[in-house]
Amino acid sequence: MARSNKPLTQFACNYLMDFEHDLIRNGRFEEGNTKVEISTDKRAKVFNVYLYDDLILALSVHPGTNEVMSLTIQLGSVFSFEGFPSTTTQERLNGLLDCLGHLGIIKKNTRVFINKNLPKRTACIGCGEDYVKVGRDFYRSVRLSPSEDKFEVLDGLIFNDNLAAV
Repeated sequence: MARSNKPLTQFACNYLMDFEHDLIRNGRFEEGNTKVEISTDKRAKVFNVYLYDDLILALSVHPGTNEVMSLTIQLGSVFSFEGFPSTTTQERLNGLLDCLGHLGIIKKNTRVFINKNLPKRTACIGCGEDYVKVGRDFYRSVRLSPSEDKFEVLDGLIFNDNLAAV
């Protein structure tokens, strides 16, 4: 089982595991600066995680098969002086990405990381050589296609009121 040494990240990961195993179908759960919202209807089961009221992760799965329909990672609105996602955002996302990898939804070892091999240190999301540059000066929303293990950039992604990706 995926474990985090940060209690608020583990809080969100525990709900993600429960969501994936159909133990929770609806609800809003909040602890500290982290909020988890789960909703289910005929079209989709949706799992959203918020950090400081900013959506950072949205997962939609088919309600009958649990097949992933959409997985989007957003960086929130707090950035370092260098334009990197805040250390709290990176930690929360990395814990959730680790959990998603453990569940087999995405490629294991997918991370938010600072790539020091580029000409200018740059924040990225990815695994190994397969990554997308992210941050205040790059993209703030990334959609992962689980079936292909590829990243698609979605800057300015909008979510509707019922928590499903538009």
